[in-house]
Amino acid sequence: MRLRSTKRFLKSVIPSKLTSNDYCDLSDIVRPLTHYKTTHFKHYYDHPGQMSTELQPYVKFPQKTRGFYYYHVNSEKAPGFAGGLRFRVCSSKDPESFHEGKDLLKLDGSPWEISNWAFASLGEYHLMGKKLVKDGVIRGGVLKLCRKLASRAKISNPSQPVVYSLKQPFPMVMGRSETRIWIADEERLGLLSIHNDLIHPFVNGKYDGRAKFGEAAQVCFDLEEEEDNLVLKLVSLPPKYFGRTDATGVRRHNKSLPVRKSVSIGTQTFRASEVLDILRNSAYRHSWTSPLPPSS
Repeated sequence: MRLRSTKRFLKSVIPSKLTSNDYCDLSDIVRPLTHYKTTHFKHYYDHPGQMSTELQPYVKFPQKTRGFYYYHVNSEKAPGFAGGLRFRVCSSKDPESFHEGKDLLKLDGSPWEISNWAFASLGEYHLMGKKLVKDGVIRGGVLKLCRKLASRAKISNPSQPVVYSLKQPFPMVMGRSETRIWIADEERLGLLSIHNDLIHPFVNGKYDGRAKFGEAAQVCFDLEEEEDNLVLKLVSLPPKYFGRTDATGVRRHNKSLPVRKSVSIGTQTFRASEVLDILRNSAYRHSWTSPLPPSS
């Protein structure tokens, strides 16, 4: 019987500086305690939302969750608030295996991450965030920017995905009627509610009681060809939903963002044109290859 170490002491979270000592096993743990140099933090894998109970508010990390913590940022062109601490599942303690590993995903299919927003605003991650800034892992001014934007939006921390670019995937939970996301650039942060019409053909247009919590399609915003109209596009589906409609229908099923004069955001108001302006003018561009099944 193999005994795993419960001690997690990280010397680095920069991929090029990882050593075998940074390799961690989080399998089946609810809230692992991880040390980073002179500080430490507790975290969880995922939260089952409305299915949670007082006795079990968090979901355990999946089996075989072994690998390296690392700090991720998409690009220097991405907004300062974009980025966070992720976990790369790897088959070996050898740091060379990092590039062959895959990021740990949450129940909804999006990458597991302790975001810059969390480091900036949540008490349990505050000291870790300060240490990452001091070590030059997080750029100076980033956490201050997060706090400034959150304060303007009158929140402490955006709990929904923060979208800042066209083609940036975000989850749309199967069986739910609405998805909430934050739209942001380095000056504005606002909450947007989207009707889940895009995925209704796969759940018969109504709540699907068979859908597990967190089971989600990945969608993104894009522009219609040669037009200035914002549309939602389907990036991927949970495998069991592939047979719910034909592949050609999947590929053609784009949904235009409802054209409203304004979207209410707390005490602020975002005009629909501002949403388009933020996404279209982002210096960073996501790219993805759709994993949807090919047309027959």
